Amino acid sequence: MARRFPLVAVCTILFPSALTALPASAQDIFVTPIPGAPFSAVVNVERSRVQRDGSMFILTTVRNIGRDSLGRIHNEARSLQPITS
Repeated sequence: MARRFPLVAVCTILFPSALTALPASAQDIFVTPIPGAPFSAVVNVERSRVQRDGSMFILTTVRNIGRDSLGRIHNEARSLQPITS
């Protein structure tokens, strides 16, 4: 029991800092592998960032995701592309 406290203390300190250290590109779409529940979807992803001069820098991409009847996951990712005006 005495050894649990240091582990809990370390996890409590490190876990929140790990969450804030993740870059925006680490965000992902998670699909649970459930057999017998197939689906497919097209996901439009748009990310925006405010530049130092106040202008918006917008990136976009399309992702195809799906799950077959056996629960296998398909997640097709493409690179983010800047939106041209």
